[in-house]
Amino acid sequence: MLLNPFVIAVTSALLGPGLKNVMYGGNTALPGDQRQPVHADVGQLWPLDVLEVAHPAAQLVINVATVDISPANGATELWPGTHRELGVGVGDDIKIDHELLAARRAVVPPFQPTMRRGSMLIRDIRLWHAGMPNTTSEPRPMIAMIHTSSWLETGAPLRFPTGTEGFFEHPVLTTAARFTEEPIDHIAAPHGFEFSAVNP
Repeated sequence: MLLNPFVIAVTSALLGPGLKNVMYGGNTALPGDQRQPVHADVGQLWPLDVLEVAHPAAQLVINVATVDISPANGATELWPGTHRELGVGVGDDIKIDHELLAARRAVVPPFQPTMRRGSMLIRDIRLWHAGMPNTTSEPRPMIAMIHTSSWLETGAPLRFPTGTEGFFEHPVLTTAARFTEEPIDHIAAPHGFEFSAVNP
């Protein structure tokens, strides 16, 4: 999954040479989870007052279904085309205003995709989306990666154990990684972004 050739063919075509993976993690919708507010993981890279149109893609999120995913077990709500909206800029609150949501819903409503186990979804990181309730009795895990253009600085590298370097070697995709002999806590992670019982 990490070095899927079909995914890399798409992301490298969109993001250009020097493609790098800067995140390898995931999220799990647990039974009883509530919905998130609609948000973008990041906004446009430049202030909105200097942009006339949205810039080309610079980061793409790759989600890998490790189980069958449907609205019943918390498929992420996606808002098609919103990566081109100028509603969220660099440094802004990433939650989407209700007036913007209403206006966008009138153009293209959101949807929750159905995915078979092993399927992959590629989306622009700016796309508006929301984590949704899992109404089943089973957790819904999903792998997440972020492929990034070579020129974009993204912070600290991923940490992996010394001796695993060969696993990440690829002629097109570089994993932004630091290899260490120190213990790595792979379980610790931020909590889900502002899960709320309030629907937009």
